[in-house]
Amino acid sequence: NDVRKPSSQNLDSKGYKPNMSTEPVQKTGVVTWTKVWLLFTFVTNQSGFDTGITIVNISLDPLGTTPDKGGATLHFYGPNAPAPVFTGPIEPGAMWVNTAQTLAPGFQGYVIAECNFSPARGLAVLQRPGWHDTAPYLAEVLRVDPAPPPEQEIAK
Repeated sequence: NDVRKPSSQNLDSKGYKPNMSTEPVQKTGVVTWTKVWLLFTFVTNQSGFDTGITIVNISLDPLGTTPDKGGATLHFYGPNAPAPVFTGPIEPGAMWVNTAQTLAPGFQGYVIAECNFSPARGLAVLQRPGWHDTAPYLAEVLRVDPAPPPEQEIAK
């Protein structure tokens, strides 16, 4: 695993530092991640457009990453935003794909995906029906959270 030296500033009582970057968090020489937050900056199902959303669990690789299975919760912000949507489990090396038309009819705004596995990446494709006027973009990694202590382990 690639270990980067963290700053010791602003550590909480358990020795964790909030991580607002894609850098891993280190505590006593062990790097662990449990949650990746992805930002899809523009998602719409209005004016004849639809947005395809893809979330990929890239924990299956030749780099020695420990495969990490988990689901993601999509949080919608904007007009006609639905309640949060859970993807179900996304296996290591697999992807989850859906559209704004299916998930949030009439929605336009942004989406934050709370991925309970790491590493995670996302892709959105804005398009008119028939793949006209297609505009893909990568989701921004907002934050990577460290693993909680064992007594606070969250079910995935």
